[in-house]
Amino acid sequence: MRLYFFNSIDKKYAVPFRFFVINQNLKVTRFTSVLVAAVSLIMILAIKAFGLNLHTDNNLYFIGWFFLLITSLAFYLPIEILRKKHSRDILIIKRMIGSLYPLILIYGAMWMSFVSGKVPANNMTMFMFALIFVGVSWIYTQRGAVLVSMLTITGIVLGLLFFGVNEIPFIKNVIASTLITIGFFLVSRLLYSYHVSHFVQLRIIEENNREITQMAKLKTEMLGIVAHDLRSPINSVTALVGLAKEDNATTEERQEYFNMILEACEESQGIIRDLISIVKGDSAQGLKLQEINANIFLSQIQQHWAHKLPAKKKLLLTLPETIVEMTIDEEKMLRVFDNLIGNAIKFTEDDGTIHIQLNKQNNDAIRISIADDGIGVPDEIKPYLFERFSKAGRLGLKGEKSHGLGLNICKQIVEQHNGKIDVVSKEGEGTTFIITLPEDAMPILDDIS
Repeated sequence: MRLYFFNSIDKKYAVPFRFFVINQNLKVTRFTSVLVAAVSLIMILAIKAFGLNLHTDNNLYFIGWFFLLITSLAFYLPIEILRKKHSRDILIIKRMIGSLYPLILIYGAMWMSFVSGKVPANNMTMFMFALIFVGVSWIYTQRGAVLVSMLTITGIVLGLLFFGVNEIPFIKNVIASTLITIGFFLVSRLLYSYHVSHFVQLRIIEENNREITQMAKLKTEMLGIVAHDLRSPINSVTALVGLAKEDNATTEERQEYFNMILEACEESQGIIRDLISIVKGDSAQGLKLQEINANIFLSQIQQHWAHKLPAKKKLLLTLPETIVEMTIDEEKMLRVFDNLIGNAIKFTEDDGTIHIQLNKQNNDAIRISIADDGIGVPDEIKPYLFERFSKAGRLGLKGEKSHGLGLNICKQIVEQHNGKIDVVSKEGEGTTFIITLPEDAMPILDDIS
């Protein structure tokens, strides 16, 4: 177990741990304020109602208990009002309440010690108890523990001066109180270390469980893809091979069978390639970034697809007058554009138009859109477009199959380049995919799940 005595929590867990500390300290403050208020009320009743003489200076003793009663109630009431609210401003107030009340407790107990013969050394039991109780119950950062220690010693010094303690007792009591405060600091740091270690271990367990659950889900989904989508082209190949082997098959028929077998094999390869990409996660750590000319890159993509388009379909490209440079993994981004253009072709009529457009934004971001005037995306499946094994998979206009993986892989690759991909579509009017990339891509190094 790592010791966090002089170290702070790792940055990865700093924010959630801060929220945990605020809520934990508020819970302790709520419970302790009720307990202290109850004890204070009992002592006040014992002193005033029943005339119990607990001390030589009963009035000062009464003031101490009355102070603890009023302040405890003053802290408890806002806690009850605020504890179920979670806005940023409320969080700051919660933190202040959880940090101030233990100081009230320490100063109240300190007052009781001063009242006992005007010298804390004569009766330090309550002061010691309150200080150690705060150190054990509240979670303090190193800075917080140092601040409470300094305020405690300052309070002791001011109290000794107020009660006019002589020089020798003054020094002795300052030394004794300092030693007790050091004990508080050590206990506080040890408890902080325990809480941080426990919190980090729980977070790691949660992350591991989440990863195991995701992997199990991925395994199930992949088995479904293999069992369903991969079986279909394999069955087609088997049937076509059987037809091609028949003696009465003509040369033309065999050639057609071979072409269909080739298409089925290419479909199978596409499924397998997508599955491998999903398993690998296309980690951003594997990006091979290089600065390229975006104008030339997109022109080459247009020329490649222009030869594959049906005669009546058009693929247009609009480029800015200036050259746009961008830093990308060319191979992976090529896959993104091939996927998006392939989808546009699949869902656009034979006389339709696909339009690629490149723009440089005012904030130096690079915007690339792939628009078509095809059938569009129904509203009910838009939320699922970029999901893995998406429910949004549809057959193309000519029966082309979709495996629900392509757009998810596109999203992963774009996000690894620290960019984003959006879709704008209206059923019957067309679809536009918009990719926004920074001019200088700084890859996200965390694996994308």
